[in-house]
Amino acid sequence: MRTSDLIDVLCADPRPHRLSSPFTVICLGVLLSSAIVVVIALAWLGARSDLVQIVIEGDLTFFIRFAFIISVMGAALICLRDLAVPGRRMRLPSVIALLPFVLMGVLGLLELVGASFEKWPGQAAHEPWLSCLSQIAALTVPAFAIITLALRRLAPTDLRRAGLYIGLFSGGIGAMAYVLCADGHSIGFSAIAYTGAIWASAVLGLILGPRILRWT
Repeated sequence: MRTSDLIDVLCADPRPHRLSSPFTVICLGVLLSSAIVVVIALAWLGARSDLVQIVIEGDLTFFIRFAFIISVMGAALICLRDLAVPGRRMRLPSVIALLPFVLMGVLGLLELVGASFEKWPGQAAHEPWLSCLSQIAALTVPAFAIITLALRRLAPTDLRRAGLYIGLFSGGIGAMAYVLCADGHSIGFSAIAYTGAIWASAVLGLILGPRILRWT
């Protein structure tokens, strides 16, 4: 829609409309998508039988993975909040969103260095690479759709970047739900598989952003 056409439409409909703040719209989308994805994951995969135990005992590996995912989602949410408002500059530098991935990669390398070289092939072979990637990807889809619908109610102008952060956030939701259901994995596996699944969603959002977020 051209700017002149948009002005004509607005002038032709002078009735006041109640507008929700961008932050409220995004938060509603976040809460709704998170709840739906977690419910789907629990119904599909089932919760870990030892989930309560590892939380009580403070399993370090579990909390590292969970903290990684939450930090990815938090950075993406802050960026989405700014991208939803035309003309607003992103308060969070894009490089900050990469820090969780860098830190997770460093922890994964440290874990590999601490393990004996002979155990690497066996450890990698026993990790469920395909099921992890496919299940996180499947759980990402409903979150991606809901967050996209929420942002379409707003006015993002940098559609590619907005699509990228929709993908990052949605991938984080899918990974979060997967962590609640999957048995414990090593940090090295999580650094590769979780990162791969989340960035696949981000790249998809980057590609589809101009199509799914454009004004019609």
